[in-house]
Amino acid sequence: MHARLDAALTCAHAVQNESRELERRLQQEGLRANVLNMQQVIKDLEEIKAENYALTQRIAELGQ
Repeated sequence: MHARLDAALTCAHAVQNESRELERRLQQEGLRANVLNMQQVIKDLEEIKAENYALTQRIAELGQ
């Protein structure tokens, strides 16, 4: 009986460790996704700035 209890505790401990590891991985993936999203937002913003500049130049040319 003592051996079964030890085995059950060992198994429970292993499950807890695995659960913590999976939670850590999920958190890392969430952070990674946030970084990738932010990089895309920055890229989009740079493209919008370039388009706005080009439009401003075009308007200035048409106004002359």
